[in-house]
Amino acid sequence: MSEEKKKDPNWEQKILSDLVQASLKEQRAARRWGIFFKLLIAVYVFITLAVWAALAGDGLKVPSEKHTAVIELNGVIKSDSPA
Repeated sequence: MSEEKKKDPNWEQKILSDLVQASLKEQRAARRWGIFFKLLIAVYVFITLAVWAALAGDGLKVPSEKHTAVIELNGVIKSDSPA
């Protein structure tokens, strides 16, 4: 046995504790990266939708004034025929 192991009778417990703490540190880092990439994707989707809505322009606007729709109908209007 080395001199360090002879002086410290709990060296195994210290090594296990260091190993567990390193594992927890790695899990936290992985979780942070996961959250970061999920937020990055959400921001990308939001910006893409915002740009698409801006480019769509007037097609998405609802008129605020009163208006009348004009519909062209051809043929006879009957209850048993398709319109």
